[in-house]
Amino acid sequence: MATYLTLEQCRELLGGVAKSTLAEWRADGRFPRGKLLPNGRVLISVSQLDAFLESLVSA
Repeated sequence: MATYLTLEQCRELLGGVAKSTLAEWRADGRFPRGKLLPNGRVLISVSQLDAFLESLVSA
């Protein structure tokens, strides 16, 4: 089963990146869109976050 993180947890793991920056990255496709829950929360899988971080390293 996949493990998921909230956008806030992702922001913390990324060194406290601003909410607006993360929203911009998601809007332009640089950051995973994640899963939208019925309550409006967005969850990002750990594997998606890992892939995003790998893309930064290889860029």
